[in-house]
Amino acid sequence: KLGSKIGEMNFDKVVFNGFPPYFELLFRSINKANTTTKLYLLFAGPASEYSSEVQRNNIQLAANLVRSKILYKVGFNKKGLAAAFKQIYGVHAGEYMVKNYVAPDAVAKQAPVLHQLKVGVFGSNTFNKNLHTQVLAALLLPESKVHVMNKNDFSYLPSSRIIGESGMLSHSQFLVRLQEMDINLYLSFSESWGLVATESLAVGTPCLTTANSGIFDGDSFLETHLVVRDYDNVVAIKQQIESVLNNYSAISKRGIEYVAELNAMADIKLKTFLEE
Repeated sequence: KLGSKIGEMNFDKVVFNGFPPYFELLFRSINKANTTTKLYLLFAGPASEYSSEVQRNNIQLAANLVRSKILYKVGFNKKGLAAAFKQIYGVHAGEYMVKNYVAPDAVAKQAPVLHQLKVGVFGSNTFNKNLHTQVLAALLLPESKVHVMNKNDFSYLPSSRIIGESGMLSHSQFLVRLQEMDINLYLSFSESWGLVATESLAVGTPCLTTANSGIFDGDSFLETHLVVRDYDNVVAIKQQIESVLNNYSAISKRGIEYVAELNAMADIKLKTFLEE
């Protein structure tokens, strides 16, 4: 019923984000009701996720839906995937960028005291999130307190310095936690984008990340200070944290500005994606 209703409304284009199982039925229903409406699918996630059978099936299904003219075009936010998708499957694909949270009242933060550092290492305890390397690096800083989602995941480390959340956090609560930290770490092995990093910057808290998402491609200053190249090296991460502390206020200020610029880039990229 929903697909038929959307089709009857005669949109030129409809953009869908994500790929839950019911989307295929929805796409086919819209197309059956109106073959002139162009359907676009924004497909998030890096290729590393294709180790999952569900994701492998989804990528093949998306290609088949474009071939059969049910979908008009598929978008990828991971650099390089659109080009690969077009060449391997021979179908219409393009790139887009994720829109980021912008804090309306964010102000630049002043440099914290090294011996009272609050470090956030938030994320799920899965291999690609690289949590344990980051927590170990944070503990190398004198008297630091490391905030994590689940303290039990780090039972082998000094419990007095690990602070865990109690229960799930809402998005607004999570943003408060990011802002309460002196620095956040989000050094994943594989990421389609890295919203935790940009959300942290939006609230004024510097966040170390990796180069695998290209978040800082548009700003060499932030890239120099916040991108860790040797991100599976505990000591290298610790040294990068210390480097951030030496230029803290400028990084905090520039991070707030840059998130707004990223959103402007995302708008331009989406416009291009829809016009090709």
